[in-house]
Amino acid sequence: MDLPAEHARKRALLKSLVEKGMADVEAGRVVPWDLKEFLKRAHEQLNRSK
Repeated sequence: MDLPAEHARKRALLKSLVEKGMADVEAGRVVPWDLKEFLKRAHEQLNRSK
């Protein structure tokens, strides 16, 4: 395995994912994440599936 090439590939992938995330932020497609609300919905969904 060529470690420098693998490192460069992973770095390029990480960079592209960060750029995509920043574009989402700039476009307003990112909202604050409410952990309590997420857990509440997950719990409700679990109860419905029983």
